[in-house]
Amino acid sequence: MDEVSLAANTSGQTETFVCEHIGSLGLKMVPFTPLALFRTVSLVLCVINSVLCPLTVSGNILVFVSVLRKAQLRTVANTSILCLAFTDLMVGLFVQPSYVIYQVGKLTASPDNFPCDKLLIYSFSGVICICMSFLTLILISLERYMAVFYPYHYVAKVNSKRVIGVTVTVWGISIGILLTVRFIFGMNSNEETGVISLVIITNFLVTSFVYFKIFRLVKQCNAQVNVEMSHHTSTSENANEPPSQMSSNPREAKASKTVAFVAGTLFLCFTPTLCTTIVDQASLARKDLLYHVIYPIAETAVLLNSCLNPGIYVWRNRGIRRSLCEILRACKLGS
Repeated sequence: MDEVSLAANTSGQTETFVCEHIGSLGLKMVPFTPLALFRTVSLVLCVINSVLCPLTVSGNILVFVSVLRKAQLRTVANTSILCLAFTDLMVGLFVQPSYVIYQVGKLTASPDNFPCDKLLIYSFSGVICICMSFLTLILISLERYMAVFYPYHYVAKVNSKRVIGVTVTVWGISIGILLTVRFIFGMNSNEETGVISLVIITNFLVTSFVYFKIFRLVKQCNAQVNVEMSHHTSTSENANEPPSQMSSNPREAKASKTVAFVAGTLFLCFTPTLCTTIVDQASLARKDLLYHVIYPIAETAVLLNSCLNPGIYVWRNRGIRRSLCEILRACKLGS
């Protein structure tokens, strides 16, 4: 059968689903037909994720080692970063390998033998890890807000153990809710979509509010310092008076800016998935094209975020950067 015939047959089967036989999970997927476009996309994405997977794992492990090897780097802010690095590490260890296995399964399986089991594993690991990333970013944003606007309460109340405890608790409760919704209402149900959408919307609102407030404060502080420096240099009677202290710690503000870069990167990587979901809900494209071309590309963009984050940490954090250089230098001397 030529490709034109396959395309014609596929367009007439866009409402035919496979994998509906897997329990009560409501797992549905459009059959994978051997069109050149579908096979090429799956093959390219396999190669891309096979390269990204070891980079994601090694990058996040190096971030862990760089922070934990030095006592002065084991701060509350860096502990929050390590919590996010842990979710990224889970993406590299579980989500990306299961994604590659799923795509390879589509390429090697017969048209009547869709790899539903591989899709199920990838779907569960992907949803859990991505939700953990969004939730962790919410907690980091709140931690940054306290550090900048309530520094005295922050020093008294917030420490690394409490950050880890709260993060793990939120992960456990959220995963429990998500799995319960999946088993009761099925995968891709309106209820599951609602839970995931609530997490994403909350993330967007919290991070937008926090970093708007932080950057506005930093701008005000910079303007205040400029005014005071100008007054200090132009008024001789104030020559021995130092400028007033900024209401926020510059180090905390810099750490907040780093997290803002991480949040922006996550939203940027997630945008293709959001746009694809809108197209899917509005039925603006064929189901087979959506589920075997557009969605896989968008999902790879989301997974790319876990590979980019370690680079952001190293770029923005001088302490992590120096520690990493020492590790690489020691490895080079050892070899």
